Amino acid sequence: MVKSSRKIWQIHINGVVQSVGFRPFIKNLGDNRLLRGYVRNLGGAGVEVVIETNESKKDEFISSIQNQLPELAIITNIDVKSIETDIEFLDKFEIKKSDVKNVNGSSFSAIPPDISICSNCTNDIFHQDRRIDYSFTSCTDCGPRYATIFGLPYDRPVTSFNDFPLCKDCINEYTEPSNRRFHAQTTCCVNCGPKYAMYRWTESWNEEEFNWNSIISGLKGGKIISIMGLSGTHFALDALNSLKVKEFRKLRRKHSDKPFAVMMKDLSEIEKYCFVSEIDVQILTSARKPIVILPVKDLNKWDDISPGLSSIGVMLPYSGFHHILFKKGAPSVLIMTSANRPGVPMPITPEKVMESSVSISDLVIVHNRKIIQRTDDSVIRSHGNNLLLIRRARGYTPQPFFVEQLMNTNEMIAFGSEENNTISFSKSGWVLPSQHLGHIANLESQEFQNSTVEHLSNLFYFNPKTIITDLHPDFTSTKSAHDYAIKKDIPFYSVQHHVAHASSLALDNNLGYEDSILAWVCDGFGYGSDGQAWGGELIEIDNGSWKRAASLIPIDYDGADQNAKFPARMLINYLKKIGLPLEFFNDNLNLYFPQGKREFEYLVNKKEDSKLTTTSLGRLLDSFSVLLESANQRSYDGEPAIKFEGLATIGKPIIDYKPAISRHGNMEVIDNLEIMRQGIEMMKSYKRQDIALWVHNTIGVTLGEIATNVSNETGIRNIGFSGGIAYNKLITQKFRAELQINNLNLLTHINLPPGDGGISTGQIYYHGVLKNE
Repeated sequence: MVKSSRKIWQIHINGVVQSVGFRPFIKNLGDNRLLRGYVRNLGGAGVEVVIETNESKKDEFISSIQNQLPELAIITNIDVKSIETDIEFLDKFEIKKSDVKNVNGSSFSAIPPDISICSNCTNDIFHQDRRIDYSFTSCTDCGPRYATIFGLPYDRPVTSFNDFPLCKDCINEYTEPSNRRFHAQTTCCVNCGPKYAMYRWTESWNEEEFNWNSIISGLKGGKIISIMGLSGTHFALDALNSLKVKEFRKLRRKHSDKPFAVMMKDLSEIEKYCFVSEIDVQILTSARKPIVILPVKDLNKWDDISPGLSSIGVMLPYSGFHHILFKKGAPSVLIMTSANRPGVPMPITPEKVMESSVSISDLVIVHNRKIIQRTDDSVIRSHGNNLLLIRRARGYTPQPFFVEQLMNTNEMIAFGSEENNTISFSKSGWVLPSQHLGHIANLESQEFQNSTVEHLSNLFYFNPKTIITDLHPDFTSTKSAHDYAIKKDIPFYSVQHHVAHASSLALDNNLGYEDSILAWVCDGFGYGSDGQAWGGELIEIDNGSWKRAASLIPIDYDGADQNAKFPARMLINYLKKIGLPLEFFNDNLNLYFPQGKREFEYLVNKKEDSKLTTTSLGRLLDSFSVLLESANQRSYDGEPAIKFEGLATIGKPIIDYKPAISRHGNMEVIDNLEIMRQGIEMMKSYKRQDIALWVHNTIGVTLGEIATNVSNETGIRNIGFSGGIAYNKLITQKFRAELQINNLNLLTHINLPPGDGGISTGQIYYHGVLKNE
């Protein structure tokens, strides 16, 4: 140590600055400038840097930090203090032991998501002796983060890699400043890291010696293999083996047509089978490596994978295990779908993986590295030059959003909705959505939600003072939020479902309290402020309050959720409402109704006296899906409407698309009854796919025309589209085109899902920013 009377600078840095190689980066900057000082992680409050230098060199040092950041790092705030006193100081620059104290309880520092293996580490698994064929290879630039961390500050002891002490060679890499594994907390090699094990089913699971050849030959031979990965588990099999895919669907999903995701070995393989845009290539090859929904070149080839659809979900290899699989000769296109029972979270322990694989898989591949938090594969769909997140999980979570208007608000937690759910926290101006949690309906899913709340609370020192949830009193998420509020003795608030959608869209487009927005929010269901089933609402948010500016004509909704599962029920309601004969069902009524003819006759003869009605655009699309024979029942979320869009994509324009508008009460409304009447009339003369395209385009121009009319009345120029129907390319394109004719632009989502995965963030944004307190 040396005595110094020179100026000492203390620098606090917040943002995504832990688990991204930030300390090694700072040390190298300090060493290159011959500075004396240190860098260390702080518990829940970013990174502290202390240097001894003059003011100009301090400024140059900070400028270098900002301009030369590691790829995954994000800086949101830098605080600098000078200490002009004699102190005992270092004679070099070093990385000091982390300070586990949260030096500022109001501070927030994020960690990066789990990302794909980098090109350097991919090269290592094929060429570096200690890492040849070693799946867990990573460095400061890549690999798992969120799936491994259970505490901050980010050091190996608070990751699941702490169970694997580093060997001498790995220690040398870890302590060498010029090595890209310098202070890489997830680094390891074949000599010291986690190991895979292999089990084969012979009346029970029996362990065999792990052998790549057995895995490759199994996949080539049509075997189904369960593979435990970095943050979850997949079922894998040859996607081009049609017979085996059919067998797998019977085993896995029985009566469901839900699409399977596929993994292709490289981009050229994807381009062989799919139409790929430039923006699709960018996201496919990014470090996030999500599943991307792509249109296929041959519809028939993929019907076993994505029944009734014109697209498939594709991803590229993102782990060392995947790269090794394809390098050793696995089929070039593999089904890689989550290895969970329907409605239940993915298994993440060897025991649960084997339990979930009974009667399905022939081989199970598991490892001994704990998965702290499961994350599904993220799913994205491109709309022209825009990307829409369908499922925000691996590669994105727990990436937060900074909202300056929330800087001085209480910490909040929002419990979201019911299906495709997330939870969100806010703290110090940050909003952090959880990973995709799925449908919160059964005990396992509720436990997953509760464990996620606890994990994020502990990890980021969250201490919510306000709880927000959906308006629906019977949602499981609402009940969970209410229980949490009682337990913590803090206030509980509700935000209407479609208002939360519109608010998440406002956040995504940087619209604050002083701005206004008109957002069409169209989906299957949301509990309305009048107790009715909403789902096609033009929401106006202005001056701290909201109102419903337009909608659809209400239709009988007796049976509630049964109308979504069995959309023929909604078609009957439409036919009865417009007074047309019920002649569109074929003789096998069991295709449409669980109780067949008896249920059909009951619905036909039932008086239209239900107190429950719906204005759902999703239910209108579902009804057309039954009418035009693209789907009879719903076996997965959104299926009828998704298949109806698939039918429309092969349709041809037939007649002009004119807005279908009428008035209901004091509002302009989409005349869904007239759209249904015209669609039925057209069945006498046109092909079903052409009618399907007409329906989509008519809805799109109607959304645009009504939004324009309300915009002219109110002066609001921010027009948006949210909700599950916002994923529909055809409707969105026509909506956007209609607005452009009237010199208006369409706002769509950017970083949050238009579907219910964005609800929890919207709840926080409405309550904390847009609402008039």
